[in-house]
Amino acid sequence: MTHSKRRFLTHNKIAKEMGVGRATVNRWMDEEGLKYLYVGGKRRITQELWDEFYESHTFTGPLVDAEDDDD
Repeated sequence: MTHSKRRFLTHNKIAKEMGVGRATVNRWMDEEGLKYLYVGGKRRITQELWDEFYESHTFTGPLVDAEDDDD
């Protein structure tokens, strides 16, 4: 059986990368579906789990300028 090395991301690294606080990362885990593993009694996020969450929450549609709104 082969074991791949998993790269774990810290809450702080994700928070800094996304420009949010640690509390937001915790909320994403508790309420928004960010999956994690328990390692040593602590919640850990692998690079793969983060990538999956990020991709599923990324908006890929066209951006609309507020000045172009026809209201």
